[in-house]
Amino acid sequence: MPKKVSSKPKEDCKNGHTHFSNKKRAFEHFCNFNTITPEFRIVGNFPVKTHILSALWINMVGHKFDSCLSESDVYGARLKRLKGEGANKEKPFNLAGIGSFKPYYQPYQQWRNSGLSAIRSELEHKRPVIAVSLDLKSYYHTIDPSFITELKFQETIGLVEDKVLSKTEQEFTKKIVRLLKEWGKAASNFSKRLTTSAKAIPSGLVMGLTVSRVISNVLLCKWDKLIREELAPVHYGRYVDDMFIVLHDGGKI
Repeated sequence: MPKKVSSKPKEDCKNGHTHFSNKKRAFEHFCNFNTITPEFRIVGNFPVKTHILSALWINMVGHKFDSCLSESDVYGARLKRLKGEGANKEKPFNLAGIGSFKPYYQPYQQWRNSGLSAIRSELEHKRPVIAVSLDLKSYYHTIDPSFITELKFQETIGLVEDKVLSKTEQEFTKKIVRLLKEWGKAASNFSKRLTTSAKAIPSGLVMGLTVSRVISNVLLCKWDKLIREELAPVHYGRYVDDMFIVLHDGGKI
């Protein structure tokens, strides 16, 4: 699928400030002064059975990984949960809900507004801050899903005691990872037939399957803890691979 069109000004070509109201003429003029490169991303097109398997893994296993993420720091691609019984009780995954994930718009708006509110509050109290916005480049396309089957990783993010995976759950997770990696190989071969460039279109973690949303989110769980522990930010919020960090002026980045 088309991703974006990047452009680079041609040598010895000065565009000036010429603008055209006609879109076709404007595009032709732009191409005269710039070299444009279309970029694409590979998206998975799966049968219904695969989507059922993906949902089943989330219902059986994926919700345990999601529960390791901070409720206050991580906003995007979160599973629907019921209200917990008490302040320290974990909110159980809502198996009866329509759809596994929370809708996109409200968490995104909350992620954006909470960062801006933190900045506004600090400035009102005459405390200068540094605001950092990060976006991991080609995040999905550089992920090897094998990490999620490693016991060391599972222990690091907090899959211990009542959250520890059973033998059946571990085997199911390994089969899901095998499916994703087989798709990655097929996607790489597919991309070679689409381009004459020596640079292949990266596949990484498939887009179009719900398991990828959980896996890509939990990969940064250790990063979330590192930011909190090492930087002690005024505010930290992450929407999958987009991050908003607010630090007191003088904090180390």
